[in-house]
Amino acid sequence: MLPPAGGLAAVSLPAAMLLANASALVLVAWGCRRLVRTGGWWPPLAAVAAGWSAVALAALPVGTVGAALLPSTPGPRLYGATYLLIGPWEEAAKLAALVLLLLPTEPVRRPQDGLVAALLLGAGFGMAENLVYVGAAPEPFMLALLRALVPGHLIVAPFAALGLHAALQRRERALSIWPGLALGWLAAALAHGAFDHGALVLASYMAPPEVKEDTVLHALGLTPAGVRALPLGPTLAATLLLAACTAGAVATIARLLRDRPAAVGLPVLEAGA
Repeated sequence: MLPPAGGLAAVSLPAAMLLANASALVLVAWGCRRLVRTGGWWPPLAAVAAGWSAVALAALPVGTVGAALLPSTPGPRLYGATYLLIGPWEEAAKLAALVLLLLPTEPVRRPQDGLVAALLLGAGFGMAENLVYVGAAPEPFMLALLRALVPGHLIVAPFAALGLHAALQRRERALSIWPGLALGWLAAALAHGAFDHGALVLASYMAPPEVKEDTVLHALGLTPAGVRALPLGPTLAATLLLAACTAGAVATIARLLRDRPAAVGLPVLEAGA
């Protein structure tokens, strides 16, 4: 016999939360195991906390204010919302949390640690965001499954991680870290915009025709029908390019994490010396 509807909802919502954060929790476990060996528990915990804090910065109504300045036609409005508002603003919030909470206290001691810390920051941001979206969804388990299979913030985190890695290689001078951070932010913002654009378009195409409104699209002044009228080709091309770039970034990070400092050769003493 099935449990009462209220009891089922009480069980399914925590299960949906756990499912949505499954990939992030795996990444956090791996990152903690790696960073604890070099700097104790503070680096990984600070990185995850920075990600959670960045959600508070991203929640400021900049997107709502900026949406009023976008063109009214669906195509330019959607591109502007994803590539010029949501992506850059959320990645700027992560960068601000990184600079305010991580770099001043120096929990990352090597460029390799910076790679892991930036990935953990993205995981923390994604976990906090999942609590908001999944908790408010009418079908939380389905949304949790989608966010677990396609974790957007984990997909774009490698770009910011590579930027932090480049910045930490030049940390002897304070100003020299900013070009690397800026490039990482720009790459992550573009990747974030491509991901959100693709997700909104594909979700609109997959939605039943009787669905007239979507919460996110409504906040942007769009409707599923208006998005479905847009050509699908550019979105698919951008999504495939994002997948290829993410795979390249992950492969680069894996190679950097495998690298070890070259052994220093000892001088050979000649006989009788």
